[in-house]
Amino acid sequence: MIRRTLTSLSGAAVLTLSLASTSLAETLPNGNVTFASGSFTQTIKGVEYAWFVRAARNTVDGTTAVTASYNTAVDTTGHGGDQDGQPGARFISFNGQGTVPILIPATLGFAIAGARLHGTETTFDTCTGAEAVVNKRHTVALALEATAPAETSSGQKCVDTEQVLKSTFTFRTAAGFAFVNGRRSAVADGTIGHDVWSYQPDPSCADA
Repeated sequence: MIRRTLTSLSGAAVLTLSLASTSLAETLPNGNVTFASGSFTQTIKGVEYAWFVRAARNTVDGTTAVTASYNTAVDTTGHGGDQDGQPGARFISFNGQGTVPILIPATLGFAIAGARLHGTETTFDTCTGAEAVVNKRHTVALALEATAPAETSSGQKCVDTEQVLKSTFTFRTAAGFAFVNGRRSAVADGTIGHDVWSYQPDPSCADA
């Protein structure tokens, strides 16, 4: 069923949030994020790529996005590497993002997301010290099913002398498949979750 639904969707969603330190008078944004993530490997022409994909939707501001990255290293010793026979390698990394819908029910029982990602691929040659950056596009999809009951944790902490951060995090471990440019890979360590946080005034933080 997941694969049938996946092909009928135009794509998925992920959100990457950065919380920076703020002045005392500034109020930080609240958040309510539903997400799914997973890592996997793909071997193309003898080179193994380690992927990580995350899809998320922030119901507070409606932001959705899918983000993905991969890393690999290619041994160039004796194949265009150092001429003196010393070990050589090319390190390749990619980071990309696309904004599309994501399907995750309130039960966190499954997740379906897919997007056309736009990003950059960086290659670093250890022999020459040269670095090259090129634009890349990849079509990425994620289809996961929960494999365990939900677990929830809550907490709070002062983020400065005037505000306290309160959060509740619920997640389920998951497994399924990822698709990159039509190639399917198994995802064994996936996560489907829901993260809610809020910043509230708290004078007691001045004594923390």
